[in-house]
Amino acid sequence: SVTQADTLTNDINAGQTEVKTIDTVLYKSETLHNFSSTADKDTFKIIVTGQSIKDGQFKFQIITKDGQQILDESYETTMLLDYGLKDKPTDKEIEEYIKTRIDKFFNEDNFHQPAISKTDSFDEDYSEKEIWDDIIADQTSIGFYYLIGEEAGQQIAFSKKLRKVVSYYNCC
Repeated sequence: SVTQADTLTNDINAGQTEVKTIDTVLYKSETLHNFSSTADKDTFKIIVTGQSIKDGQFKFQIITKDGQQILDESYETTMLLDYGLKDKPTDKEIEEYIKTRIDKFFNEDNFHQPAISKTDSFDEDYSEKEIWDDIIADQTSIGFYYLIGEEAGQQIAFSKKLRKVVSYYNCC
């Protein structure tokens, strides 16, 4: 979806006028899913802004039902490119690939409950023991997996104890 840029005009003391341009939203994806709560759904969203989809930035945000932003990460859109992109793609092919990655970002397969099952093994190379123990102890926790770049896979959950989103597994 595309949204036109808005311009706001503010009068400043000396009667001068300042025009501010709000970034144009070039593409976005949004879904509702249980995450910080098993009772209420949070809003997961990606918003792409910038000069073009290929040369833009995206925000990945999670917002609770009551409007609290519990995750706000920003990346270059090129961080959505991975091994699936063919050799020597055109700009249009790159943009279509980025859109496809955004469209699939919140697939149901990327959510899992419990976030860490009792049979999963801790690996100190990819996890912090304290966070792992916190999340595995809560078998109602909901995990979400996403990939940034070609190999930066993140698994996150909401820690009820710490009252924030934590990364409990970060690996290739």
